[in-house]
Amino acid sequence: MQEKRDAEMWRMGMYVYDAVRTAVDNVLNGRKSQAKYMDKPLLEQCKEAKQEVVLTEEDEMKQVEAFFLSLETLSTNAKLAKQAKESEKCQKTKTT
Repeated sequence: MQEKRDAEMWRMGMYVYDAVRTAVDNVLNGRKSQAKYMDKPLLEQCKEAKQEVVLTEEDEMKQVEAFFLSLETLSTNAKLAKQAKESEKCQKTKTT
């Protein structure tokens, strides 16, 4: 029962990850963004591919780590972009 609940929660995290990834990419890259939210549920995609996805606990942990690293990277990039804009504003006010 707990394993089933854990698997459901993991799948929910994948939906949230895809939504956040898509939204952040669209915000940061605007029209250049090629990110799209998944068009079919994960289980339907697996059934269509006729594959059973069985992840070990180690694989799940690797995916969770990758998710957090990608969020950390997005956060760092956003901070750097903000700092660059602020620096640019400061330079413009100093020259005028």
